[in-house]
Amino acid sequence: MNVKRYPPAVYLVIMAMTFLLIISLVNNFSLDTSNKEEDSLPRFRSYYELVNFVNSRHDNYLPEYLLGLRTAIPEAASDQMNSYGYSQTNVQVKGIDESDIIKTDGEYIYFVNRSLISIIKAYPPESLEITSEINLNGYYIEGLYVSKVYNLLIVIGNRYGYIGIPIVRGDSQSSPASKLMAPETLGAPLSSILIYDVSDPSDPKKLLNISLFGSIYQSRLYKSVLYINNVQSVHNYDYKSNSIEVRLPEIWINGVKEEIYPSNIKYIPGLYDNSLAYNIIIALDLSTLDFSYEVFLLGYTGVLYMSYDNIYIAQTIYPPMILPGDETIKTSNDVTTRIYKFSVDGLDIKLQAIGDVKGSISSQFQLDEYMGLLRVSTHSWIITRDSILRYTNIFILDDKLNVIGSIEGLAESEMLYATRFMGNYAYLVTFRLVDPLFIINLEDPTNPYVEGELKIPGFSTYLHPVSDTLLVGIGYETDNTTRIVGLKVSLFDVSDPSKPKEVDNIVFNISNWVWSEALYNHKAILVMSSRNMIGFSLIFYDYTPYPKNIVQYVLIEVTTDGLNLIRSLDLSPDSLGYYEPGLVRGVYIDTYLYIVSNNGVMVYNLEDFSLVTMLIPYG
Repeated sequence: MNVKRYPPAVYLVIMAMTFLLIISLVNNFSLDTSNKEEDSLPRFRSYYELVNFVNSRHDNYLPEYLLGLRTAIPEAASDQMNSYGYSQTNVQVKGIDESDIIKTDGEYIYFVNRSLISIIKAYPPESLEITSEINLNGYYIEGLYVSKVYNLLIVIGNRYGYIGIPIVRGDSQSSPASKLMAPETLGAPLSSILIYDVSDPSDPKKLLNISLFGSIYQSRLYKSVLYINNVQSVHNYDYKSNSIEVRLPEIWINGVKEEIYPSNIKYIPGLYDNSLAYNIIIALDLSTLDFSYEVFLLGYTGVLYMSYDNIYIAQTIYPPMILPGDETIKTSNDVTTRIYKFSVDGLDIKLQAIGDVKGSISSQFQLDEYMGLLRVSTHSWIITRDSILRYTNIFILDDKLNVIGSIEGLAESEMLYATRFMGNYAYLVTFRLVDPLFIINLEDPTNPYVEGELKIPGFSTYLHPVSDTLLVGIGYETDNTTRIVGLKVSLFDVSDPSKPKEVDNIVFNISNWVWSEALYNHKAILVMSSRNMIGFSLIFYDYTPYPKNIVQYVLIEVTTDGLNLIRSLDLSPDSLGYYEPGLVRGVYIDTYLYIVSNNGVMVYNLEDFSLVTMLIPYG
């Protein structure tokens, strides 16, 4: 058999062209599942195939989570059955509940203090008492859900480096009740979803424990189905041998390990990433406690947004840093956000589309689905040796997550602090020297544009819609040197999108340092729509007559004419001791306001704000 040979130069040309083609494919590859159903995604045929896939996608870089580069974090769903009203968690999408450290069903209050859950008989106020407590030693409880319809308490928590029961393999139905704990593991994070029967609040009974390696990045409860996004590392680092191995995802049901094989893991063939991770999307039906889950090999996702039909999870992708010597170290084109879209219908979960946008996302409020389109705000930047140039962007994506419209490079040198989408408009707050409130017209999704802008001192970190024409902003007041001088609540009139205006504001500048959980956690804000009021706690440092922290709960009336500070309730009498920031919340039941904290419960009459009763410190 004769083989035709070519001169060496020809071989070099062919090799060079092949190399350039491979580089081009890698650099220009775009994920596209627009014509694929989730069921058509391939699965790994063996562990060997899984290892080869992961190793071939890392380009000899360590995973980002080992380099410390991993990214983080108005009415609620209601089982309301009482004839009187009670508060719901302040959430992003009406009817889709979010976990929180405090919940009420109109009779009982469920409150988290680190690893302790207190079930408090709250209504009527004269019955105020701690009915029972659940102490999950070693757990950090991230949040709760309560279903009055099914008498269930759902607890989401995590623990690290704990010792529990041994791993048991076999039929979970045959596991004794004592196995309703976390499995044993050392030196690894583990998250749990714990379900309790609270039909008798004095004796809560654990019904189900779903435990997983890794972290739970947000959850939602919609139509009695709980949705969870669990992220597990693909790698297991062996510190003794200084080596990294590819591991399979792990999940336990009531202490019994479920086997997840490579054939259970779905992946995207063209995925090329430096921070691969397993994403386990879990759907749990509270009416039956049936559940399903799907395992995808994606990336480290941190932000979750849910509409009535879809769940979107976002992953910020950081490329390797360019070595010093180049004028530009990192550009706005370097950092992108990959968005995964999952359709959800009861226990059915399907990956529908994947799309990329320029910049990073740090808040769920930067995502919004409207009329079948996804609207996204991002923050991008350029770092040079002399400065950091920051920008804000808006992208509109179709149902396949293709970008169909955008505004890029908005608000140069300013940081994006708050986003709120409402109908055909997006409201953005950026800040450097003053607070620009931008109003973006999205009526034509292919041609968004800035319709209005307002510049005032300070900046808002959260925007809350009061009506179609009014927004409340919670943030900071600053002086002309951009120094923070107080906490500010603003009322914005956006009835004329081309000319937004600040109708009124209240500034809390009691001391040099004022802080509130409401600045970064929307669930810390109590919304009383029937009374046109919002409430939240704030803490400030007082130097007289001696240095001490002062905690207050403020109630603000919001009207079309302005803001009215109804009451500042002092929560720091000497008899009650220390209040921990972040553990002071308010709820209302009927005509009573309950201020719950790590230091007890205080009950006020909402008609005259007189103190009705209080519960002595507990926990």
